[in-house]
Amino acid sequence: MENLHLNIFEPQTRYKLSRGCMLIANPFMSEPYFNRSLIILCEYSHKGALGFVLNKPLNIYPDEIFDSLDDFPDPLYLGGPVSKDNLYFVHRYGDLVPGSEQITDNLWYGGDFDSLQYLINSHQVSPDGLRFFSGYAGWSKGQLEHEIEEESWVVAPFDDSMIFVSDSKKMWCNSLRRLGDVYRLWADFPMYPQLN
Repeated sequence: MENLHLNIFEPQTRYKLSRGCMLIANPFMSEPYFNRSLIILCEYSHKGALGFVLNKPLNIYPDEIFDSLDDFPDPLYLGGPVSKDNLYFVHRYGDLVPGSEQITDNLWYGGDFDSLQYLINSHQVSPDGLRFFSGYAGWSKGQLEHEIEEESWVVAPFDDSMIFVSDSKKMWCNSLRRLGDVYRLWADFPMYPQLN
């Protein structure tokens, strides 16, 4: 298995780590939180990094957690293993949600939850521009860079339209296929090769 890993990992380019980039898990990563995960990086500096796993929906909805929140049609997502008891959110609504941090030209995270809840309940924002997460993925100083050197992640540009797609199960494969070359092999690599 190790030889196969080294033979097919021949990245053609390296995209720079930065806020708003995407991390795509190597198909050989067995860590349960990050296996075949796709992460948007919301913060990145010499001190560390923070992001959210985009493709791990849970069987619970935000309005089941907050009685004061009206019907919300999209599930809560597992954002990562850190602070899983806390709720986080990524959205398209910028200055409408005070305290939001900009990630890309069209994407923000966090902000005042009471303001967001009011906007949702008064139908001033649409749920298809908003995603809730339980927990986040975090890295201390130098940790993410080390994981990338070990080929655990591919760093790629992020397409804002990807985050709110309904079929999150295909996000990981589709992201790899967009990169072309050897990454198409990754996308088609079986989850459990020993069963083939």
